[in-house]
Amino acid sequence: MIRKKTDIKMEFSALEKKINELVLLYGKYGHIGISMEWQEKKIEYNNSDLFPSASLIKLPILIELYEQAKEGEINLQHLIKIADIEPVGGAGIVQALSSSSTLTIKDLAALMIITSDNMAANFLIDRAGANRINDRCKKLGMHATKLNRKMMDEQARRRGIENSTTPLDMLKCLKEIKKSEILFSVLLQQQLQSKLPFYFREESAIQIANKTGELDGVDHDCAILQFGNQTFYVSVLTEQFLDDNKAKEFIRLIGKCIAAFLKETREGE
Repeated sequence: MIRKKTDIKMEFSALEKKINELVLLYGKYGHIGISMEWQEKKIEYNNSDLFPSASLIKLPILIELYEQAKEGEINLQHLIKIADIEPVGGAGIVQALSSSSTLTIKDLAALMIITSDNMAANFLIDRAGANRINDRCKKLGMHATKLNRKMMDEQARRRGIENSTTPLDMLKCLKEIKKSEILFSVLLQQQLQSKLPFYFREESAIQIANKTGELDGVDHDCAILQFGNQTFYVSVLTEQFLDDNKAKEFIRLIGKCIAAFLKETREGE
């Protein structure tokens, strides 16, 4: 079956209609922001609105870390003793390891992304430098994204100090990651797949590289969806939801709509 470009355009319009219906349905529960792109076609909703970044801020940390490694400033194979990493709670597994264990900086970077490890993230913020991470965001055109505090810094949060980003900035971040096979491969190993990837379980032909973010009343997910030689970028940010389950449900349904769209476009090739 040969599918005309106009047919695909109509299908993308149908996807946009479904997304708008979900926004209308779930927008009453809280603040929603969306940015999507596929073959230069876009779906945007509050895509420049500012949100607490939660763990999405770990993506620009990863980019800056590998840029410094490329310049020879950081040795990714350098061994770090767990005992030398400041303990914090929240997500991750480093806190559960023996204090006598060692990990490479590369290992810590992987854990920061695929298990959203907070101890690893805080160590890498110190190693790469918060100012340089923020400078990297500016270079990538992510002007609203700012790293203002470390993970699990409740004192800073109580003072109103928060990390921030926008759906559009996270889309730019995903595009930068996709340029690097190494960074994309790290994201492909993601273990936290209960949001956007939830309905992709039977779509084995689609590669999913995602990163979630969570705080009290905050739920995010952003992803690179690779199928054949085509790439779909999506970032969904939510806040002020009194019911976290509603926020997760919304993000999952966004993923479900995208999965159906991608399946249909593949079947028509």
